Amino acid sequence: MSERPVNAAPPHPGQSLGHKPPRMLLLAAGFLLLLGSAGAVLAPYLLLHHPLLLVALAPWPRHLILVAPLADFWPFMVVGTGRAFISCALGFALGAHYGASSISFFEQRSQRLGRVAVAMTQAFGRAAHGIVLLFPGPLTAGLAAIGGMRARVALPLLWVGQTAWVYINYRLGHALAEWTRPLLELIRNHVWQATLVCAVAVGLYELRRRQHRTRMSSERAKLLD
Repeated sequence: MSERPVNAAPPHPGQSLGHKPPRMLLLAAGFLLLLGSAGAVLAPYLLLHHPLLLVALAPWPRHLILVAPLADFWPFMVVGTGRAFISCALGFALGAHYGASSISFFEQRSQRLGRVAVAMTQAFGRAAHGIVLLFPGPLTAGLAAIGGMRARVALPLLWVGQTAWVYINYRLGHALAEWTRPLLELIRNHVWQATLVCAVAVGLYELRRRQHRTRMSSERAKLLD
């Protein structure tokens, strides 16, 4: 049986964004967002006392680089790669559910986002496998699913790509340890103040994100009228 081309239509091209994804997908997405926010707020404390838990909550490059000198290699790789891959798998599942209608969703929200979505979709049509491998993440995973890439192809590529990036961040963290050590000492001396700053920053970000989402929803409603 021949492999479906990566730029072919998804299995359910008629699905629209008005059709909600399965409840478990929504719960999983909300749960991962909650974990990321918790990790961002508690990053100073977790960095000092539970560094691998910080990676499990929010495996972002800055956290990986700071945690790398504080953690053993294999636990770091397992936790970092596993957590990042879960986000990728969820992104792929959401992309597979929404299908090609995701592009019109972006176009309705803003012309700029529409152009970016179309450009990335075209890039996936030319070099999908390389993009997924070199730039693994929830967004690229979702676009791979939208482009019609099969899970049995995309998920191994995402796993290998995430493993490579976690390894790179581990080595980079050790290479930068002399420069990050003063930051760790500053956090150690002012852990609760740093945690408060992180909490305020996350709160302001969420407020801005909600305002942006409300504005985009209003613009979309005007387009539909």
